[in-house]
Amino acid sequence: MIGAGSSRVEFMRARDPGAPWPGRGYLLPAGRRDQLQSLLGQIAEVTGRDDLWDPSLVVDYAAAHDVLAAGWELTLGALSTLGTEGRLASGSDLDGLIDLMRTLKAFDDGIRDERLHQRDAALARVREALAALRRIDATATLVNEAAVAVCSLGFDRAIVSRIDHGRWLPETVYVGRDARWAEEILAAGRENPVVLDDTVPEWEMVRRGTALLVSDVQGDTGVNRPIAESSLSRSYVAAPIVAHGSVVGFLHADCYYQKRNLDETDREVLAAFGEGLGYALARSAVLDRLGAVRLDLGNLVNGVSTAMPVADWSLHRPLDPPADPLASNGHAFLQTFLAPGEHGGAALTRREVEVLRRMAEGDTNARIARRLVISEGTVKTHVKHILRKLGASNRAEAVSRWVQLERHQRIPGD
Repeated sequence: MIGAGSSRVEFMRARDPGAPWPGRGYLLPAGRRDQLQSLLGQIAEVTGRDDLWDPSLVVDYAAAHDVLAAGWELTLGALSTLGTEGRLASGSDLDGLIDLMRTLKAFDDGIRDERLHQRDAALARVREALAALRRIDATATLVNEAAVAVCSLGFDRAIVSRIDHGRWLPETVYVGRDARWAEEILAAGRENPVVLDDTVPEWEMVRRGTALLVSDVQGDTGVNRPIAESSLSRSYVAAPIVAHGSVVGFLHADCYYQKRNLDETDREVLAAFGEGLGYALARSAVLDRLGAVRLDLGNLVNGVSTAMPVADWSLHRPLDPPADPLASNGHAFLQTFLAPGEHGGAALTRREVEVLRRMAEGDTNARIARRLVISEGTVKTHVKHILRKLGASNRAEAVSRWVQLERHQRIPGD
């Protein structure tokens, strides 16, 4: 157990000394590793060579393909030792050698098919994740849920960042097993923003708009050190978020809990998701603006209507203004719209209104998250935005102000 005031990063660092992980890319299942070790033993027996690979390092699909290719060449070379009696120098017969070569070919084909299936399944998850995100209209919600969606692709941790005046600023971090660690990684990135220039790997994403793979995070002096040191990441993939033709942010992901170094397939998967996310963000930003304009125009029309309840458009006499314009509820609401600093900033988004309604019903953040099928972290973000926009210091005050504004909006129709 760790105390409430202790650092989660320090706790994890004490458990993880930072030793490199073997292999790269997807790891072989235990059954496949056992089969491979048996095959390598047979190759060594036939060829007399057992010094070409370290079995403890042959743990992933890429390494398996490499050693199988080397073993195939050695086995073919063993044919040159075939004697007149049809036996090899090692004592094995020709039929045994041919059977071994068939087994090697079948095993290599099998793991190649498995790897292709894994890649296809990952790309299918990309399509599913993007389809789910397309149902989200609010940008703030989309950003929070994007980090969760990245982990649904097979990654363990994800960071969504934005570019602000040439600086790299993390926006949200998702660590499925450890929300507290995610908060500390996010704080480390925000407290030490990195200037984007040619000294950091991410500069290539800005310059070329292509995804990247960093294989040795702890040994690479160019990476974002605060995030690298707080996350203990070994390798990561990153993809640009492109909206309206410009790189506006980044996605980063790794497989820390799987203890798996990433490879080009991981880079390809995240790049595909990042491309789709860019389109979704561009769309949500437009919808945010349209929603705010639509609500503000509606408020303005309602305010104007109520501000002039005795308006007479006859040309035969002048308009009689109300004796005390500010006494009109509708006029007061119009003043609120014209001076947003008094009762809040920009208009609430549709999702924020949904959260606010459930706040008014007394729901907790956890219950709101379940009812709206979003994460609790996203609800907290919405609540923060609601308080800021309504100029409220707490949930009760926000609900009170919203109820007043709703009542004012209904006045013209009464």
